[in-house]
Amino acid sequence: MPPSPAEREKEKFWNLLVGLVAKGTVVPVVGEDLLQIESGPGGVTVCEALALRYSNTNDIVLDPIEQRNLSAVVTRHQDFFRNPHDVYSGVGDEYALWEPAIPEALRALARIRHFNLFVSTTFDDLLERALNEERFGGKRLTEVISYSPVCGPDDRQI
Repeated sequence: MPPSPAEREKEKFWNLLVGLVAKGTVVPVVGEDLLQIESGPGGVTVCEALALRYSNTNDIVLDPIEQRNLSAVVTRHQDFFRNPHDVYSGVGDEYALWEPAIPEALRALARIRHFNLFVSTTFDDLLERALNEERFGGKRLTEVISYSPVCGPDDRQI
C-alpha cells in the first residue's frame, strides 16, 4: 500500500530537516522539557526535582501541584520579596550541591556533530557538561556565552 498524503508530508519534512542539520543551518534550542531525569508518563525534570529539593531544604510548604514548580517555590520563600538575589543564589547553591546526572537526551544531542551552536533557555550547566563529556572526553572546552538583561555578552565574545 502506498504511503498516505500525511505520511508523505511527514517524510518530506524529516528529509528537509535532516538536510538542514547536515548543512549546519539548524540551531537546537534546549529548554526544561528536554531535561528529564526520570522518564515515563510522570517524568520529572531537573527544575521540578530542584524545586522539591529547595522547598524541603527551606521548609516551604506548597500544594502538590505547586511543589514541582520552581518559580512557585522561589516566590514562596520568606525572603523572596525582601531580597530575591539571596533566594536565587540559594537555588544555585542547592543545584551545585546536588549536581544532577546529565539526561540521556542531552548526551544524544551533544553527539550530533553537525550542531556547533546551541541555545539553552535554562540556568543549569547540563548542556555544557554533556558537550564536554561527549565531545571532549570530559575536558572543559565548551565555550559558553551567557546573557541577562543586565549583563549581555560584548561583541568580542560573540
